[in-house]
Amino acid sequence: MEKPTKPQTSSSVRADADQPAEVVIEFEPMESRDPIIWNQRRYDYVFKVAHTNSGKKGWHLYCCEEQLDWVRDAMQSKLVLTQGHDFTDESGCMVVGGELCGSHRSRTILHQGLFEDDEPESDDLTEVRPLQAELPAYEDLGNELGESVHRLMKRFDFSEETASKLIITAFLN
Repeated sequence: MEKPTKPQTSSSVRADADQPAEVVIEFEPMESRDPIIWNQRRYDYVFKVAHTNSGKKGWHLYCCEEQLDWVRDAMQSKLVLTQGHDFTDESGCMVVGGELCGSHRSRTILHQGLFEDDEPESDDLTEVRPLQAELPAYEDLGNELGESVHRLMKRFDFSEETASKLIITAFLN
């Protein structure tokens, strides 16, 4: 008689919990019924997102008016947003009117750095010097970064986009 075995927890289920959430924007931003203030900035809009790397339910992210164009562009291009890079859960948010957020104690907020570029592009033509002498150094760097992305994809089973974001973030820091 075969001995009953304990059901195994799928390693992919555990991995989902360890990986940062990756989401896409499902619906355009709309005015929030409960706008919030966080880090001295007012967030009057919310938009719904859906998980792409897990079976979890979607939720709403807060954004401010200056981010609306960026959010719409990201939605149209189906840009994948990554937790910790593009958005975070923040505690200490205040509902407009002064009291602390109640039911969830924290809110998910689009990072403040994601704004539409406020500076108009200049139509002035500027002279650009040839870059041929500088290209080999950048070509070597590009090959090295590409290999690093491939190693991350292979070792941790990341998507190419996630691995690229991690390498670029590490390179810039």
